[in-house]
Amino acid sequence: MRGGHFAANVRGLDHYKEFGYKTALGTSKEHVENDSLSSSWLSVPYRFNRAIVHDGDFPHLSTQIEALPVGLKRVILGFNLFTNDVGPAAQRAPEHSDKFNATVKLMQTMAGVRGADKKKEKMTIEDVRKNKGLAKLLVLLARAKKSEERKQALAEAKLKYGSQLPVQPDGAPSDNADGQPQPTVDGGQPAEEKAP
Repeated sequence: MRGGHFAANVRGLDHYKEFGYKTALGTSKEHVENDSLSSSWLSVPYRFNRAIVHDGDFPHLSTQIEALPVGLKRVILGFNLFTNDVGPAAQRAPEHSDKFNATVKLMQTMAGVRGADKKKEKMTIEDVRKNKGLAKLLVLLARAKKSEERKQALAEAKLKYGSQLPVQPDGAPSDNADGQPQPTVDGGQPAEEKAP
């Protein structure tokens, strides 16, 4: 096999700050190419059954395979080990999981919205309006968040009031204690009951 070297950048998080994840912040093709020639990249040639251990803060990659014998495949197994201060965050979206990949895609989309201004730190409403796909995504996320908040509020109410909280067949609280719909005001909101 030719190619497929492992490489890690010893600048660590400073490299990520300058270039971003998968060079998303690289200001030009030349900028990224010059970095690839930098002495801060350590390269380890491929060897069958080789294990490589490195600091997880180091940006790392595998170079492109130039030649591989017919019928053979190259497999890379990565094991990420985290300390107690990083582990819980990494557990929520393990690297290369669907959740991790979706987050990376969202970040790349947001970077694309910034356009040529790669150093721009904040996204404006105008940026979102220009990108209809991102606008739709944010609306869907907002609806999902509201739905989750409603479910959480209902769960808390059930814990607090227990059997005093009447429930409809769909699991939502019924409108009043005798199961009859409450009178509503404009917009379908229940009217406040007044003391007799």
